[in-house]
Amino acid sequence: MRFGVLLILLSLALFQSGCKQKPKDAVLDQYKAGESAIAVKNATDYRNTMTTESALRYQEIMRLALEASAEETRQLAPSILAQVLLVRNRLSAERLRKMSVDDFLVWEMDEGALVVDKEMGIVPYKVSINGDEAVIQMGEEVAKQSRRSGRFGRRGLVTGLISAAAAGTEIVPIEGLTIRYRKINGFWYYDLIADNADADSAITEAATEEKLPVPEYLRAAEEDAHGTIKQTIWEPLGK
Repeated sequence: MRFGVLLILLSLALFQSGCKQKPKDAVLDQYKAGESAIAVKNATDYRNTMTTESALRYQEIMRLALEASAEETRQLAPSILAQVLLVRNRLSAERLRKMSVDDFLVWEMDEGALVVDKEMGIVPYKVSINGDEAVIQMGEEVAKQSRRSGRFGRRGLVTGLISAAAAGTEIVPIEGLTIRYRKINGFWYYDLIADNADADSAITEAATEEKLPVPEYLRAAEEDAHGTIKQTIWEPLGK
């Protein structure tokens, strides 16, 4: 009888072990929760997927847009500067002052600053975990390469395209595009602060390639994205 009970307990332990969620799956679940929240523009649910420090970063961006002087603005970290310029160019001080962090997040969703990755063809490629830190390497879905190509004129090109389509798609990693998470009290949360550090490097590199100072590069990027740029973009919105 005791042997039978032992078998039951062992089976139960194996079952529970099999049901326990793997860390990488937990990270992906939190990522998907954030994507779902953005899709329906639910700021509260989206904010709940991130660290407290990440939510406070948005509050700081709102304050800087209202108060930072021209000199202070130009000295901001690239990722923060990009947000401040976007806010100053598209919002009034009166409206911004009335916004909560959740209101601000919904506004960013409306403006296309926060979008569902899948809608841009961007999907998770792989998850790496190191202690309490996780990184999702993002990728894009592309048609699998076929050995045939368009080298033989229109007939060859058409054949190549059909072959590629028949072969399906694959996910190819996008260099430098990652999303970071941090485990706090057993749960994974989006770490905007760590993400911004990665973005700072990418923005600086892009500006260098364009042979522009970072502030001017981001000013031009905002003008290109929005179509217009305020002449007072460097001045505090609440002036």
